[in-house]
Amino acid sequence: MQIAFVTVGTDDMDASVNFYTEALDFQLSSRLTPSPGVELAFLTDPSGVKVELIKRATDPPVTNAACSVSLTFHVDDIEATHARLLEKGAPGLENPKTLPGGLRLLLAKDPNGVVLGFIEETG
Repeated sequence: MQIAFVTVGTDDMDASVNFYTEALDFQLSSRLTPSPGVELAFLTDPSGVKVELIKRATDPPVTNAACSVSLTFHVDDIEATHARLLEKGAPGLENPKTLPGGLRLLLAKDPNGVVLGFIEETG
């Protein structure tokens, strides 16, 4: 069994698509309205990870909601990632930290409040 994609609810599809494509280098695969009041966007990162964004007119607001899902990405350069996210105005952006054992960690959020982790493995 293999995960096909991760779904993230959004109140603002344009802002979410722009964040994932501009700040995280995802490519927009498709964007559609399968039924009235439902909008979907499918995005893929350079390694093939897929994220589905969904906006439903009937759902309660999700922006900045407490979220039990987080997405974590491997990066080659945590400082460059931090600079890019700072430039793009990523919400909840923290400064990179070095954890015991040398792992570098950076945390931010997407426009919907989903926690994003970025890790650089050193050594």
